[in-house]
Amino acid sequence: MSSLRRGFTVFALVALSTALVSGCTQQRANSSFDREQIYASAIEMREDSDLVAIGTVNQIREAQDIEGSDTIITISEVDMKEVVKWDDKVDSRIGDVIEVRQFGSKDSGSAAPPVTLLEAGKTYLLFLTSSGLGGELAAQYYVTGASAGLYEPRQDVRRSGQPDLLSLEFKQVDPTEEEPALVSVVPKDIG
Repeated sequence: MSSLRRGFTVFALVALSTALVSGCTQQRANSSFDREQIYASAIEMREDSDLVAIGTVNQIREAQDIEGSDTIITISEVDMKEVVKWDDKVDSRIGDVIEVRQFGSKDSGSAAPPVTLLEAGKTYLLFLTSSGLGGELAAQYYVTGASAGLYEPRQDVRRSGQPDLLSLEFKQVDPTEEEPALVSVVPKDIG
């Protein structure tokens, strides 16, 4: 009887461990594939990013440019106003226009996009990761952590004249309960 009880105990522990590990890796509904990640601090997110910049979205277009995939990608052209951090492998500088890739689309008639998409005319603090794609797409970026690396100014940048963008406070566009420490960031504090 004790061996049966021991066997049941081992089985229960294995089942419980499997459930706990599965729960820790489960993604939120509407997450964007495997790019979503939760960060403990803005410094940790900066370290995980190839480029951290403040920029204004000029224009947006849709693409289905990955061979063998019918996934719609929204590509935003961003005019970089300030650079907080860049990696040696990043070739982008202030004044450059970069392209940011996000899964989903507002205009395609499909389901709601899995992340908050950038909007034309708005200024953002962006934590970005190189796309890792080949050819011309290699110069593009993804938002680090899907939507974790997407911030907007707490005040209207257009109305405040020529503010010091690095001193502005930015709020996370789509904060989650898991990321309360990252709700607002001042770029000069993480540079």
